[in-house]
Amino acid sequence: MGPNLFLYCLGHYPVNRLSLSVLTIPSGANSTFLMKNYYHQFSLLLILFVFVFPAIVLGQNNSTEQRNAITHQLSRSPLNWLSPALDTNALIRVKRVTFSSKSSNSEISAMYNQLADEARNLQCNGFVLNEYLPSDVNGNAFMTFTLFNVTDSLLKINDSLKETGRLYVLGSQRSGDGLVKFRVDGKKTYVKEGLLKLIELIPGKEHSISKGGLFGMTIYLRLHSSEISRVISLGGMSVGSGGMQPAQIGISISTGSLSKVDSELGLLLIQVLQKE
Repeated sequence: MGPNLFLYCLGHYPVNRLSLSVLTIPSGANSTFLMKNYYHQFSLLLILFVFVFPAIVLGQNNSTEQRNAITHQLSRSPLNWLSPALDTNALIRVKRVTFSSKSSNSEISAMYNQLADEARNLQCNGFVLNEYLPSDVNGNAFMTFTLFNVTDSLLKINDSLKETGRLYVLGSQRSGDGLVKFRVDGKKTYVKEGLLKLIELIPGKEHSISKGGLFGMTIYLRLHSSEISRVISLGGMSVGSGGMQPAQIGISISTGSLSKVDSELGLLLIQVLQKE
């Protein structure tokens, strides 16, 4: 009804019959009639733009929102780490997958990247880790996951189960005997390769994590107790939300020696790696 009414009115009262800037009213007996006619046409045009156009636009928006409500009952947000405490019986199971990696320093990142690609292809938004086998004598590591479709309401429950308020520093994703040196607020400290080091923070206070000397790199962060726990990687390669190609979630190379790890990969690292 809205578009038909609009077209009908335009057909009967075309815009070129009006002059909105200058209205030349001839003198004489017909001047009053012509003034009323111009006023009448202008009023109709004003009604069209004030009432009819918004009705058409809002009606289209409402129909779009209704379609979205129907077709997006399942969340299509980025891949979510699912807590082992979450009841998976309430989830829509899609596929069980196994990946391998021979990357020397970022084997978990490499397998997470493969997982993200598979999840994108299957339009899944959640994963559960089933098994992690660190590098064997041949340097091969394996991870097995189950991919799920998860509703927004269950994702909110899952968010409440995630660890919060802690910061970890990762020296390397592969175990070793070496120590990696870094500084927290200027104080020198070390983390063993393949382990996560828990950093004592004051919630809400800005802290600095740095590696290297004069030409090193420093990250400043302020973590609140309600925020999801984070991981800082001291290696040259990590998975992060910035600096990646548009079509992938995978490995990105940091311009410095420090990288903020993507939050969901960080939770996976916290789950599988030992802490010190």
